[in-house]
Amino acid sequence: MKKIIIAAMVLFTITTTVQAQKVGDKRAKKGGNMAAHHHKPKLNLNDAQKTQVKSINSNFKTQAQAVRSNESLTQGEAKKQLNTLQEQRKTSMQKVLTTEQKATLEQAKQTNKNERIEKQEARLEKMKTKLALTDAQVAKIKEQQQLNKSKIEEVKNNTALTKQEQKQQIKLLLQNQKNQVKEILTPEQLAKIKDRKG
Repeated sequence: MKKIIIAAMVLFTITTTVQAQKVGDKRAKKGGNMAAHHHKPKLNLNDAQKTQVKSINSNFKTQAQAVRSNESLTQGEAKKQLNTLQEQRKTSMQKVLTTEQKATLEQAKQTNKNERIEKQEARLEKMKTKLALTDAQVAKIKEQQQLNKSKIEEVKNNTALTKQEQKQQIKLLLQNQKNQVKEILTPEQLAKIKDRKG
């Protein structure tokens, strides 16, 4: 029970980036949106652009389905072809947008990134107050978060891995980070977590 409580508290505090990415991915899949954003930017696509985007998404979906259903391909070959299709789609989408729309898209990405960082900082500050963390502990936790974030990005960008393999590796990284954060906390702080959840 103690392990579950600790895991829940630490996971809540340190997984903002992964959660934001999952939300963004779901929105991108639902809306056929070009990028995974927390807030959808208003690109003000004209009718011709909307038609082009719809066509690009439709073609991508058809081609991706053909790759997925091709049983003669190995998993690695299918992954490589899907990555190529995704890059082609991204390039095609960029050609549809005006310079201003591209700038709006980049600004939205930066805004969402900044918001995630602010929320993560706020959670850590709340944790610092409730558990009476020292500045040294906060610094160590931040260091672990940054290191973990880099490792997660490496996993996400590793095209040799399938989505399932990426999820498994990210899950292991998060578990590892929880264990590392537990090592930073004192027994008294761990007891406070247990008391709050108990």
